[in-house]
Amino acid sequence: QAEQSRTADADYVAVSQGYLSAIGIPLLRGRDFNDRDSENSLHVAVINQEMARVYFSGSDPIGQRIWFDSFNAKENWATIIGVAGDTRQESLTRSVYPLAYTLYTQQTYSGLLADGNLILHTKEDPSGIADAVRHAVRAVNPDSAPTPRTMKSVLAESLARQRFQMEMLGAFAALALLLAAVGLYGVLSYIVTANRTQIGIRLALGAQPATIFRMITGRAMALALVGVVLGALGFGAVRRILTALVFGIGASDPVTIAVAIGVLLLVAVAAAFFPALRAMHTDPMAALRED
Repeated sequence: QAEQSRTADADYVAVSQGYLSAIGIPLLRGRDFNDRDSENSLHVAVINQEMARVYFSGSDPIGQRIWFDSFNAKENWATIIGVAGDTRQESLTRSVYPLAYTLYTQQTYSGLLADGNLILHTKEDPSGIADAVRHAVRAVNPDSAPTPRTMKSVLAESLARQRFQMEMLGAFAALALLLAAVGLYGVLSYIVTANRTQIGIRLALGAQPATIFRMITGRAMALALVGVVLGALGFGAVRRILTALVFGIGASDPVTIAVAIGVLLLVAVAAAFFPALRAMHTDPMAALRED
């Protein structure tokens, strides 16, 4: 809840001094926790940018006070001292929600501190210091069983499901693209064979081989453009699903759409190349004698 009797829904985590810099969360405004923030000092909090946008839009959140009725007594208000960048706590595909960081030394509910994570930032290879970290923790608490993990492994684990889904979709998409290319090649080959006499007449009347080549590839591009239009309609129907599966790509990402269209047109040109090449090298006399 916020001061002046405003009720709001937000989450909060208890951290120690240096957490934001260790985890790589940028401080956008105000200050971070420091040595002056102790158990007996003024209770403070750092909120994320989303919380500032949702609940303090149009006003400066620095200096305002909030309290969380889940665990803290109502007299333990926390003064906002900074605004940090947004993070996704649960999954990269989940929306950012309002969040506040509070100091664990200022928590009045001991149950909140029953479990936690130790974050270390190092310039060395993290896997190389895992044993040292494990031994250091056990030296303080022999009953603990720490399991060191790198941030890269945590990120990979959180994306495992999405990665598998996208690998499957990518495999089916590649297969569909291959089948489309083979089908287009077959259609154009049939068109060239069925119109061999007409192509021969055009060449006999002075048509340039390059014109024949452009005519065949033009048909391929026309078919490809029809496919692009139909694909765009299908994309519009499932784009919300794709947005939920892929992080960092919006439902109307122009670069992704442009690359997809470019790949389709390139495949169409590749599928039309050999039929068009065969058409432009048609022998007019042989084609006329066949008729």
